[in-house]
Amino acid sequence: MNRSLLLSICVCLCLAAAEAGAQAPPPSRPRDMVLLADGGNLTNVVVLSETPSEVTVDTTGDGKADRTLNQNEVKAITYDREPTDYRQAVALYGVSDYDKAMEGFRKASAAPGRRWVKDYSAYYLAMCLARKSAGDPTQRAGAIASFEALLKDPGNRWRDDARYQLGQIYLAAGDKAKAQTAFATLAASAHREEMKLTASVGLSDILMAEGKPAEALKGYNRVVTQARGKFEDLYAAATVGKAEAHTALGEFDKAGTFLQEILDTSKSRELRAKAHLALGDCRYAQAAAEKEPDKVTPLVKEALNNYLWVVVVYSNQKAEFAKSLYQAAQCWRELKEPAKARELETELTSKFPTSAWARKLKGR
Repeated sequence: MNRSLLLSICVCLCLAAAEAGAQAPPPSRPRDMVLLADGGNLTNVVVLSETPSEVTVDTTGDGKADRTLNQNEVKAITYDREPTDYRQAVALYGVSDYDKAMEGFRKASAAPGRRWVKDYSAYYLAMCLARKSAGDPTQRAGAIASFEALLKDPGNRWRDDARYQLGQIYLAAGDKAKAQTAFATLAASAHREEMKLTASVGLSDILMAEGKPAEALKGYNRVVTQARGKFEDLYAAATVGKAEAHTALGEFDKAGTFLQEILDTSKSRELRAKAHLALGDCRYAQAAAEKEPDKVTPLVKEALNNYLWVVVVYSNQKAEFAKSLYQAAQCWRELKEPAKARELETELTSKFPTSAWARKLKGR
């Protein structure tokens, strides 16, 4: 084959390749889905922005917002093309592997991409620190700093959630004044109805911490009434709080009924752990108040079973796990099983050496 013919063939191939490239379709746009509070949904759309108050959507594919939704109209958003680092981090967060999850969220946040990835990653990074602080109070400062950074961004969809988490961290630290400020601010400023009700749960939690269960019960009841059928997890959380208030008031049967409802219906591991712990506390308090000696031991055993359920099944829920280790050890001692009590106490001081329960054990 002569050189000129070979050159002609190469030129033709290059032109054909260039033409094919020019005619190749552009990358397809993301296809997000918005689940609406009324049960409907928007499919094959692009969510352009999401703030604490509204969601803007492109439904036609021209890159322009043609629909704005109030956040109260939105139940959930499923984003298309989740980055691998983000998706893996969410899975790790779900199994309480917070250190590895944080690595993934940092990578996802640093990479070029859509705004929602950065906002969601920043929130879940802070949540990882908050979860770790439940068993290790030395992590609280980092969690507080991360949530406060979110509050400085008025466009971050998670601002209100961050304020609630700050309140819970302050409450766990015993700083009821700062917790009160966080929850009260959220109640006054939150746009979403769900977050206003969540703030009410926080304010009721403070009343419980102050030894005012009757007042707390009124707050929990308001949330239960308004969240029923609309916000499943919030309804369950308020019901657990309500049951704890009934326990504090000595109304043990009522508390047990409400907690059993959550154990029968809730799919949330976190809430089920809280319910088992609260039911253990209920039966333990009931045993202490029981005047008939033959009824005390069965109640202590029931309390123990609930504490051990948390220890065995929900050990990744650090706050509940630590307290359950302490309380289960107390039960074993009352049941004349000191060796079993010491085993749990050793686990508590080993796994949660800086926790309030380990400190309480050392100061006993």
